[in-house]
Amino acid sequence: MLNGSPQLETQASAPSLQDRISHLAAMSLQAVKKEWRFWYKHALPSGLSRDLLTRAIAYRMQEKSLGGLDPRTRRKLNLLATKLGAEGSIGDGGITLRPGTKLLRTWHGKTYRVSVLPDGYEYDGKIFSSLSEIANTITGAHWSGPRFFGLKKKASLTREASR
Repeated sequence: MLNGSPQLETQASAPSLQDRISHLAAMSLQAVKKEWRFWYKHALPSGLSRDLLTRAIAYRMQEKSLGGLDPRTRRKLNLLATKLGAEGSIGDGGITLRPGTKLLRTWHGKTYRVSVLPDGYEYDGKIFSSLSEIANTITGAHWSGPRFFGLKKKASLTREASR
């Protein structure tokens, strides 16, 4: 007993959260599976790698010890999961281009014009499935099509703007 309290004794001798998480890496696969069942209270999903299992267990340990996601974040994740299940994709959250939109880009003194179609893009009389294909055709190098046409800011500029 520490300071005459059995509860303090238990807390003082219990391994820290960091120690418990670190210990996961040294456990046998069988022990990791047992931990999964303890923390998640259901059968182990098939096809998960050991690394993913230990990460999920570590997350659950932190969640139980430190608190989980706030309700707003939880709702947003549930919404995205529902959309993924229904549509197979959640998209990139970027700009949506409507058919008929015209994109202009000047490259090395020449202006290039791209038309957005319902199922692709038209450039120079040819149909393309992505803006990246068109950017590659124009420049001869690999480019992010949305970035080439000014639809995405550079990552460093986005980070700067959010500060």
